[in-house]
Amino acid sequence: MRNTIFTVLLLLIQLSVKAQTQKGRWNAGVSIGQFSYQKDDVSNSFSGSISPTVGYFVATNFLLGIGVPLSYSTQNYSGYSIIRNEHAISIGASPFARYYVGSSKLKPYVGISYSLSHANFHNENSLNTPSESNSESNSTTLTPSLGLAYFLNQNISLDAQLGYNWYSSKETLFGSSSYTYRNATLGIGFNIFFGG
Repeated sequence: MRNTIFTVLLLLIQLSVKAQTQKGRWNAGVSIGQFSYQKDDVSNSFSGSISPTVGYFVATNFLLGIGVPLSYSTQNYSGYSIIRNEHAISIGASPFARYYVGSSKLKPYVGISYSLSHANFHNENSLNTPSESNSESNSTTLTPSLGLAYFLNQNISLDAQLGYNWYSSKETLFGSSSYTYRNATLGIGFNIFFGG
């Protein structure tokens, strides 16, 4: 009798874990990252980003979705008779695909996303004569990623993700300039799974 109860419990746990990423379920989540604050004798700066997401499992373990990356940064400098304040706000759209592997509570996944973002910059500078300037930039980012999702229950997971960004931007400050760079990122977040 004990073995039968134990076997039924294991089967129910296994079925509930598989149901987390089954076809027809929805996903909503948020990831945060790149928060920093720095202060020294003449300056201080803050930056941070957040990205809410929504997705749909088009097949078991295969999620397609879109995110809305938002970021904000500010830097204030006051030294050597110069006062400079800079602020930047960025918003974008980021379609993504993610494939989960396995059927345990700890599921690795592989993903890819492509982001289109627009940023506005505002600068105030007291060098020689006070001046203000505004600029904009448009950027694209391609990010393959690897992650781990730890399912607390059938509907909630905690996630950690390592990504590698190929970033390209075009700015309109004092004419036009373009630049590219690559970097690695680590993000943490949580996801809610529902429906199905």
